[in-house]
Amino acid sequence: MEKDTAITIAPALGPQIQQEFEHYVRWFTDMLAASPDTERGICLAVTEFRDELRQRSSCPSNTTLKLLLSLHVIADLVAQGWSLRTTDGAVTLTHDAEDDGARSKEAVRKSHLVERDSQLREPAVAEFIRGMEKRRLTAKGWHSIYSLMRDGKDLACRLQRSAEIPDVDQRLEQLGHTITPL
Repeated sequence: MEKDTAITIAPALGPQIQQEFEHYVRWFTDMLAASPDTERGICLAVTEFRDELRQRSSCPSNTTLKLLLSLHVIADLVAQGWSLRTTDGAVTLTHDAEDDGARSKEAVRKSHLVERDSQLREPAVAEFIRGMEKRRLTAKGWHSIYSLMRDGKDLACRLQRSAEIPDVDQRLEQLGHTITPL
């Protein structure tokens, strides 16, 4: 039976930045401890931590970049299922070495969801999405991103009716009308 995989994070930072690093890691550890030990709880803690770090990202110095990089690596690993522990200024991340393929896929899926949620909070992305949701006059009338989407029940009903047509050519023609975009 294999042991847990453990890594120690010890970035080469100056004394003042090292104290800041330790402060952020302790804060993140406390946040994780106070959060429910669920996928959602961890996701919310990682998101809050990243939001706090984002406030420091405006024109950072090289030293601050090292700090932010180190902290983001820690957040990424926690989002992927690693456990964070701090003792006497040492930062250790552990991961179950008996991780099977399904659990690895789940960790990747979780990290992608966290990244997606993080990206959706970016002001430029949110503005782009709001713009796509607004109706605009086109050559074919008023449309928005919602014009590309179908009502799920309506689509299911149309697909079911098409599937019930015995003649293959008629079925394909009906399916073509059902799934053709506006």
